[in-house]
Amino acid sequence: LLRAVRAFGGQQRFTVIFFSEQPYMEARFRSVKAERSTIAALEEWLMSIGPVGGTFPFEAMTIARGLAPDGIYLLSDGEFDPYDGQRTIDLLRLEG
Repeated sequence: LLRAVRAFGGQQRFTVIFFSEQPYMEARFRSVKAERSTIAALEEWLMSIGPVGGTFPFEAMTIARGLAPDGIYLLSDGEFDPYDGQRTIDLLRLEG
């Protein structure tokens, strides 16, 4: 995640949404510019986060799509709950 955000230009914006049983988003990392200070704060915050619960990305992807981004990075261990995983795939296919 940090490698991707560091590759953005300083004018590009990003939002970070975590997910397990439900999505989690820190307000200070919602649609912020990829500036050095923001990336440093993101790195510090990320180091304080550990893995929790299962892999249910559907709600997080719904939120992400609602923000109308130019792109979405979905980072996961890839072991989705079968039902939620299929709903997520179907949701992302709608964008084609």
